[in-house]
Amino acid sequence: MVETTESLNDAFARDGFAFALDAMPPAEAQTFRARIEALERGPVGHGPAAQKLYRFKPHLLFRWAAELVRHKGVLDAVERVIGPDIMVWAAGLFIKEPHDPTVIKWHQDGYHMGLSDNDRAVRAWIALTETSVANGTMHVIPGSHSKGFVTHAEDDSVRKLALRGEHIAAPAGEALAVPVRLRPGQMSLHHLKTIHGSPGNATGQRRMTLAVSYIAPDVRPRSGRDTATLVRGADRHGHWLPEAGMPEAEFDQTCVAAHTASMQIRLAAYLGATMPEP
Repeated sequence: MVETTESLNDAFARDGFAFALDAMPPAEAQTFRARIEALERGPVGHGPAAQKLYRFKPHLLFRWAAELVRHKGVLDAVERVIGPDIMVWAAGLFIKEPHDPTVIKWHQDGYHMGLSDNDRAVRAWIALTETSVANGTMHVIPGSHSKGFVTHAEDDSVRKLALRGEHIAAPAGEALAVPVRLRPGQMSLHHLKTIHGSPGNATGQRRMTLAVSYIAPDVRPRSGRDTATLVRGADRHGHWLPEAGMPEAEFDQTCVAAHTASMQIRLAAYLGATMPEP
């Protein structure tokens, strides 16, 4: 299933998602992956501490992430959905390691986000490696965004994957779910009410994607106080505390304090939730 920019809007309105959108050449995606893996071999490493940095607004700390959330190919697609003024509300690097059996249960991204208007926001999923059914790609349920939010159960056993372990048990349309197959450099967009999840990675290769939540500046945080980064156009509303600009280095230590402050504000909005250990 390949959507062109001409049909993106129709597909998104009907299904609640669109893919596979060409954001950049495969070689450029490989360059981003190489920069991440160089950090893994160096100052960032692996494990829970690294995952905390990568899963919460890595664009505030890492040059590669700051460039990727601002990538013209990505923003051109996002603009088709939410307009020319674009902010980054959240981002996270999600890596499924080889033979990782972890299942991401069905959920809706916007259920606990606390945004005033979920139709003025979109979730981008940018592939830095191939994504396939075998390596645990995301599956989306067509049309599920049009039915509103579904009550989520909470499960402490999956809190490492979601702050409250929130998930939907046996959602309507589950049998019709579509796998989001992407090559490196392609991306998908989905509505914050679209029900989605993913199986484990049954292959010997990593699955690496950056998920970015983009919002229009007229969207407000229901918590009353939150941060976001303007990446295209202008913010004429002032609903969001501005975040720091582009990191100067691949792992910019001068940005750590600003990243920590933003994380604390976000977690406070999650009713006192704490960042789970991966």
